[in-house]
Amino acid sequence: MIYGKYPEGGSREEVKNAKETAYEDLGRIFQKCLEILQGNSSNWFTRLYRTLLKERQRIEALPEEEQIFLKQNIDEVIDLFQSWARPEGKKKPVVTGSNDSELSFSEIKKRIHQLEKVFEFKKEAAPSMKIDSCSIEKLTALFPEQIQLTTKDGRQALKFRENQKQDWVEVNVPQSDTVFYKGGVPRVLTKILAGADPALLKAEIPMNDIDIIAWSNGEDQEEIVREATALGADLEGIEMVENDQPLQEVLKGRDVDLNQCFFGKNGLVFSDNALRAAETGSIDIMDPTERGLWGSESYYYSKDNLKLIKGRGLYRLFKFIAEGKAKSFVQIELNRQNDMGIYWLVLARKFSRKQNAGQLLNRLYEIGKRAGQTLEGEQDIYDVLNRAHDQYPFFEFSDAQQSTEDIVLWLSRKLAKLADRQFRHEQGMKSEQFHERFEGDENKEVISLEGYVDDEQKNQETAAKWQSFVSHLDTESVKEAA
Repeated sequence: MIYGKYPEGGSREEVKNAKETAYEDLGRIFQKCLEILQGNSSNWFTRLYRTLLKERQRIEALPEEEQIFLKQNIDEVIDLFQSWARPEGKKKPVVTGSNDSELSFSEIKKRIHQLEKVFEFKKEAAPSMKIDSCSIEKLTALFPEQIQLTTKDGRQALKFRENQKQDWVEVNVPQSDTVFYKGGVPRVLTKILAGADPALLKAEIPMNDIDIIAWSNGEDQEEIVREATALGADLEGIEMVENDQPLQEVLKGRDVDLNQCFFGKNGLVFSDNALRAAETGSIDIMDPTERGLWGSESYYYSKDNLKLIKGRGLYRLFKFIAEGKAKSFVQIELNRQNDMGIYWLVLARKFSRKQNAGQLLNRLYEIGKRAGQTLEGEQDIYDVLNRAHDQYPFFEFSDAQQSTEDIVLWLSRKLAKLADRQFRHEQGMKSEQFHERFEGDENKEVISLEGYVDDEQKNQETAAKWQSFVSHLDTESVKEAA
């Protein structure tokens, strides 16, 4: 990325102030854009284009040292918005529908991905990772009692089950070479292949969601969305990567090692990390990898390069352990200083919708307590959730289905965070992360539910409290608004 140079002979303090000024400008511009996306969606791209043109004119009048991020980034962004709002230089918007609201979800997602590339981090060479594969034919030959291939309505379908006493679960085999299942389907197959503990396999079946990943050339996104939704995925469950991205790089970008596996037309592909995690039940957050909109779940701290897990990474690990899809994970004791924050609320909301909500919520509290995420005096999960909601009062527990507009705003907020991270990375502005060091803080500790026994009565009581808990928060929100 090319930015404006600082004045020759400028002091460190002048450079610092220029960076801070540009950084604040970046945040302010993105805030204006997000406000537009909260409004009427019929002319999103035209309004964004006009806003950015005005911002460029304003900033071009600033001293050069305050134009750091604009030298290349804003020009690239404006070029994109011009192509969407005024193709071929026309003054009036010309889009697929009569206005922006009628654009297909795949087209909007494509545009966000193009913006994501503007703020892409420079890729660094990563250590190699062993990848293996197993064809559908080999899987069915090795495990005929657990995996079978059938033909249904003229297309292939794969059936799998926990054991001979259980019912089959069936999914259609992708027809495209570039479309794969991620998440539950390949995890089940990897666990069967690894000879995993039956309890770890049982926890995966039946699957709650279908998630898809696809390699796209940019022009085939609508076709990918059609196939993905036909396979059972919803719009939020579709991930697209550029068709020139190597499989190894994409697998490395998974959040947890157990998720480094995909299932497609030609069978199962998996890393040695995924196979080991499936076999042992011990999972790990991957080493820090910048994943565009999705950021990373871990980071290295201090000159000792201590690997620490972020709140969202803890969310991933807690979820796997609470659901019984994995047995344990390892953290260093210093990680107890990282607060899971809003992800307590995110995970509790997700668990509240499950049939065994009480069990999952109580397990969540127990895991958090063992990982040092609860405070003194917090006796149950609702004590923790009240504390977390005091920190994040805007969080909503509503079950309402997100609209396309909601999803676009959500992705755009992530885009703003990506731009923030890229700016700080490129300009050497490190985050304010600080940990108080202590003797033995590098010691590893295993976090699991070993020795914990589910209490059915307590589970029922916890589940019964959920609605009154949410209603109480809604009442408090109304009072504050008044």
